[in-house]
Amino acid sequence: MMKTRKKCMACFCMMLLLMTIVHSLTMVNVEAKSKTMYYHTNLTGNKSGVKRMKLSGNKLIIWGKIAKKPSSKKACSAYYSGKGMKYKKTTLILSKTVKIFGIGGDGPAERYSKAEFKKYFVKQPGIGLDLSLKQKNGKIVRIELWS
Repeated sequence: MMKTRKKCMACFCMMLLLMTIVHSLTMVNVEAKSKTMYYHTNLTGNKSGVKRMKLSGNKLIIWGKIAKKPSSKKACSAYYSGKGMKYKKTTLILSKTVKIFGIGGDGPAERYSKAEFKKYFVKQPGIGLDLSLKQKNGKIVRIELWS
């Protein structure tokens, strides 16, 4: 009778331990959601916005002030309020399927290739357009240029 009780207690403890481990593993997976961040700045050509940009391979390097927030509106308002930002170098990784758009005026958004983006915008950072970036899981998936 005692041996049976000890076996049942050991079995119960093993089950409890197993359930705890499985529960903790599922909690880790639940917390690993995709993280989306938004960046906002202005192509000013001086230190108040983007002074310089470089696009090489899948990296976009920005020298300037840039706001980073979890929503697009918050990033935009943080940039224009100017609080907590300083001039620095920011390196961003582009996804293989990054989409680049020029938005403004009455017409529809115009899509650009990486080569066109580099030619028209990266090499001319002083054109005065707003630059919005969407980052998902550590990679830039969308670039928008606003006039």
